[in-house]
Amino acid sequence: MKFRKFFLLLTTYHLLLTVGNAAFRETGWSARSEAMGGVFLPASSDSAGIFYNPSAAAFVSRGEISFAGFKPFVGTGVDWNYYLFSSVLPLGKFSAGLACSFYDADSLYSENEGIFIAAFRTGIFAGGANLKYLCHRYNFNDYLSGIYIKNAAYSFTADFGFSLELSDWMSFSASGKNIVPADVGVKEEDIVPTVLNGVLGFDFSPEYSIAKFFGGLGVSVRNQKWEDKISYKAGIEARFPEKRFSLRAGYDSSAVTAGFGYIFKFSGCQMEVVYAFSLPTGIKNATNHRIQTIFRFGREEEKVYRGRTRAKKISQKPKKKEDSENIDEEIRKMEREIFSQPEKSKLSPAEKKKLMHRHFNKATEYYKKGKYEKAISEWQKVLEIDPNHELSKRKIRKAQQKLSK
Repeated sequence: MKFRKFFLLLTTYHLLLTVGNAAFRETGWSARSEAMGGVFLPASSDSAGIFYNPSAAAFVSRGEISFAGFKPFVGTGVDWNYYLFSSVLPLGKFSAGLACSFYDADSLYSENEGIFIAAFRTGIFAGGANLKYLCHRYNFNDYLSGIYIKNAAYSFTADFGFSLELSDWMSFSASGKNIVPADVGVKEEDIVPTVLNGVLGFDFSPEYSIAKFFGGLGVSVRNQKWEDKISYKAGIEARFPEKRFSLRAGYDSSAVTAGFGYIFKFSGCQMEVVYAFSLPTGIKNATNHRIQTIFRFGREEEKVYRGRTRAKKISQKPKKKEDSENIDEEIRKMEREIFSQPEKSKLSPAEKKKLMHRHFNKATEYYKKGKYEKAISEWQKVLEIDPNHELSKRKIRKAQQKLSK
């Protein structure tokens, strides 16, 4: 133990004498994103996503509070610990939040961040900004305390980011972190490097599938004089909404990653537990573990990422009047048969899918004829069966825009 303390002390002393040190590295706070190789996707956003891209707050659909813990390099004897708190509150088209992070290296070195988040979303575009307070601190022994006038430094900086839906199945997100120069050196100048991130996201989800599939390819460029300046990342996620379960896997330039999550529901609220595991490629016998708990509460806002559509397949509208009347009669017949049951929960997946399909087709027919209110009513019936049906939410927004003109 004494040798390890002495070794870490020497390392700390070496960092102090080095102009370019490792202050405020890319830690990877979100267990969800880190399980996907560090990829940020609008469709997979949580409140911790603001550490990757401030526009992440615009995709949080309910009030959310998140807690996370990160233990790196388990198995090497290093005692480093990371802790996170983040929160986002959606306010219509706007979202606001607060976050803070804590990093401690064997009680000898620490980094803390405090963040205020503001984001907005309009149509296919979302943007956001973080205002950050940084604290960089060393716990010196008596000898070093006599050499250095101060053992801590404080500064402010900012992040900016945006997300753009390129199509129904593709998105692009970019962010610039630490855009305002922040000097956190206690002796020599130590400017926190600017980091530029870009991610191309994909939605592979088949319509009416029991699973939703998302993926992303990303690159990060760090403005620094040491180590690799560019890193690449890739990740994929499979979500099973009815089972409330998710699986993730990914790869970045320094680790292979994987993870899973599960959602617990109670009293109109949700608690999601997310775990991420990473295996560093350059360090033997070392593993990284992240655990994140997310609490969601309040009414869900209409901020769901629209996702991939199968428009040609599911919007086959009847060409003749008698076909329309037949669909009306079939819908009424199915509703009488199905909703006469004591509980809607007794619907089988096949019955749900069939009824949703018919309501969606009817809504599409109304929309094509300019009957937007009736179309909205039909798509809302789809949402009564499946509240997470993203395509219907998107169609409702489009119909509402038509009505507002």
